[in-house]
Amino acid sequence: NDEDGALLQILRCMGGHGTKEYFEFGSESGVEVNTRILRELYGWKGHLLDGSHEDHTIPLHKEFFTPSNIVSLLQKYDVGTNLDV
Repeated sequence: NDEDGALLQILRCMGGHGTKEYFEFGSESGVEVNTRILRELYGWKGHLLDGSHEDHTIPLHKEFFTPSNIVSLLQKYDVGTNLDV
């Protein structure tokens, strides 16, 4: 869809990517997420968070995030310091 194309164009304009790592929240079931194309077609790795859904195969974690716990969630899932998306 157009959103996927926009994301890919933004990455191209930024000069590509580094570690191919993403961290996305508000992912619902993980079907309609911004990073799906990166995971499925380009081999990116990362984590999806949603307060109501969980699926460790993609990996989607059932987590609520707030300004006060976002850093601890990044640490919990061992997200790199050079996160791409």
